[in-house]
Amino acid sequence: MSDVIKVNKLELASELAHRMLVIEWDDRSESIYEDDTVGVTVYSENAQDIFDDYYDMFLTIIEDTHVMTNKESIISHVERISWFNHDETNGNTLTFSTRENGNVGDEEPGEKDIQMAHRVAGDIRHQYDVKNIEVSSIDEWVYLEFEVV
Repeated sequence: MSDVIKVNKLELASELAHRMLVIEWDDRSESIYEDDTVGVTVYSENAQDIFDDYYDMFLTIIEDTHVMTNKESIISHVERISWFNHDETNGNTLTFSTRENGNVGDEEPGEKDIQMAHRVAGDIRHQYDVKNIEVSSIDEWVYLEFEVV
């Protein structure tokens, strides 16, 4: 059993950016901070620019990792709880399909497949951060598509 750890991605990016700034600043003779005359500590203009670059870099990495991890987790989850197969990933959009209970000769989708698609959509909606969930059918195929946030 794995533990779930919630992390504030903005705080994490900020902490990592600050640590990288301190490492990079170590060899400089100037102070990393402005004169603290009003009781508020702020970075010097140069230090703030460096911090901002690191912050943007780390936040992008954290957000990309979050989406990638969720995609893998969702694909595994859908294939474990249903007979839908992962068809493709296009950006952050995942598509699954089946014709397990479809009528190939009459080219009509199976009612069980449609019901399963709606059941899986509800499950995914409650467990993951997704949007634009769509259940559709073409001939005997039933499709489930949504975007991972």
